[in-house]
Amino acid sequence: TCYMLTGSYQYPTQTITGSVIKDIALFDEIIGAKVAISDHRASNLSCEELIRLASDTRMGGLISGKAGLLCMHMGTGKNMLNDVFYAIDNTEIPIKTFLPTHMGRNIPLVSQGIKLTEMGGNIDITASDPAISGKSASDMVAYCLKNGAPETSITISSDGCGSQPRFDEKGECIGLDYTSPKVLLIELKNCVFKEGLPLETALLFLTKNPAAVIGKKGIKGEISVGADADLMVLSEDLDIVNVMAKGRVAVLNGSAILKGRFEK
Repeated sequence: TCYMLTGSYQYPTQTITGSVIKDIALFDEIIGAKVAISDHRASNLSCEELIRLASDTRMGGLISGKAGLLCMHMGTGKNMLNDVFYAIDNTEIPIKTFLPTHMGRNIPLVSQGIKLTEMGGNIDITASDPAISGKSASDMVAYCLKNGAPETSITISSDGCGSQPRFDEKGECIGLDYTSPKVLLIELKNCVFKEGLPLETALLFLTKNPAAVIGKKGIKGEISVGADADLMVLSEDLDIVNVMAKGRVAVLNGSAILKGRFEK
């Protein structure tokens, strides 16, 4: 199952129909919009522009019965989530419309994220490949929990196959890598074996929580009557043994048997 966001890293937002509202309302797969804030590569949109984009995203979600998320790429800019807090304090836009991602960049940013969760919002922390980055999402997740963030308000995502530029101490780009979805399993293991979190808690960040955030509670992320038959069997070491995707066996005894159109 795949869902997507309309828009782009840059602002003004690039859309299919010319309207964020129409994109979300007319395309089943589109559940929200994307933009980048507080980043030296972003478009530096104003508070009012952020509010307008969030309003359109919210309206598109209402019309189509979807989550209507404004997913915000967060950089390391000093403004952090200040514009988001301004929008929440000065408009009627629900706090859950705003979903900041890459929130584990540093302690000041994640501390603002904890404040957002305490107000009823959600934050997403991006997993990392230790071969590329020394940072770990599990460290930041543990920090959030120790400092008051509800465990149901945190998600971990892979930014799957998204670009991961490397910068030196002067801010110059010195290389470009990409993030593999395998980092999710790495971070699950880190949460359990490194941070000592109970498995049932660590699983929330990858299953039930993201399902609720994208408006698929009871359909994805849990084993219950009426939910999609997405099941994974893990070994005691949390390695993948079997996978079932919507009732079809995808991995059996550690080997992939359900493959894509161009896979052998």
